[in-house]
Amino acid sequence: MVTNRNTDQESQSPSRATMPDCELAELRAAAEAGDERAFSRAVNAIDWRIQSSEDFVKATQLALEAGAFGAARQLSTLGAELHPGEPAIERYRYVLAPPRVVGRRPASGNGVRANRDWLKAHREEYRGQWVGLGDGVLLGAARSFEDLVGRIGKPKDVLITKVY
Repeated sequence: MVTNRNTDQESQSPSRATMPDCELAELRAAAEAGDERAFSRAVNAIDWRIQSSEDFVKATQLALEAGAFGAARQLSTLGAELHPGEPAIERYRYVLAPPRVVGRRPASGNGVRANRDWLKAHREEYRGQWVGLGDGVLLGAARSFEDLVGRIGKPKDVLITKVY
């Protein structure tokens, strides 16, 4: 796991060292070998609080090459904390962030069931027509899809279907 071992004021200094060639070479060798464990060991041996933003970008790229996706995520997150506003690091942090599920609201089966029941009860009466239903209530009917949408618009949570 990548950690920021020191969070005192010294770690927030604007000047950063460039990663020593031996550390970079170890990361590169692990990446080229596709050895995720060796890569993670090498990452954990580095004092990241003194590394430049370029080092974070290089290390994140190498982590991805090594298949060390968890390390890449951690590097991009720590890099963004230590180098706020750095575009390349921010881009990696955004792309590698854990997925989020965003829903409008919880699904409810009541409207679906009510629409199905309405269709069963009225299919002979509206056969061949397009209907718009909302929670089992007829909002409109027409001979074509376009006519129906012209009458009822495209409201949310409305079933628009042709009755067969």
